[in-house]
Amino acid sequence: MLNVPFSISFYMVPIPCISLISFLPISLNGYGLREGALVAVFATIHVSASVVLLTALLIDIQALLLGAIGGLIYITMGQRHLAEQNIQASLTAQTQKLPI
Repeated sequence: MLNVPFSISFYMVPIPCISLISFLPISLNGYGLREGALVAVFATIHVSASVVLLTALLIDIQALLLGAIGGLIYITMGQRHLAEQNIQASLTAQTQKLPI
């Protein structure tokens, strides 16, 4: 995506450090810190700040969209579970009303 040749060893130290930086309780969910750190790290291999910032923002948007999809799945599964509980409760109530 960046069209910059670099080795995988470039990621071994900076990317985990950037993850640790984004955990600092300075901003909401590490936004701003992570992007600034990525721009600073990729500047060392002469990648333009605009390309790195755009890539970081696209990664953030992807994480938000996948989280929203997961949230929707969680909500629908929770509603299905509630419906199953209601059906089971109504069956239990009906069987208790039947004379033996």
